[in-house]
Amino acid sequence: MSASPSKVEKLKQDLKASIEEAPWSWFAPHVARDAVFLVHSELEMAEVGAHIAADSVQEISAWLTAGKLAKPDQDKIQYWDSVPDKRFRFLIVQPYVLIQFLDH
Repeated sequence: MSASPSKVEKLKQDLKASIEEAPWSWFAPHVARDAVFLVHSELEMAEVGAHIAADSVQEISAWLTAGKLAKPDQDKIQYWDSVPDKRFRFLIVQPYVLIQFLDH
């Protein structure tokens, strides 16, 4: 089931202001509870967060299937643990934490 476009758009606008940056080390407790999702750079993080908040199953399933929304694998986690100051853009959409590589 998909949420109405107007609901998703409103959520997206609200969530844009909540996007922040943090070093990888900040995400350790969220990784430990298996709540971190990596958002592909082609996707707008606020839009992904809005669809998660609106429980838009079709869109979320499509992103998961395409690999554009995924939990980081152990190799990535181990690498990022070795560079704990690497910074990510993030958005909290309870109970998840969405992360995305910074462009710089």
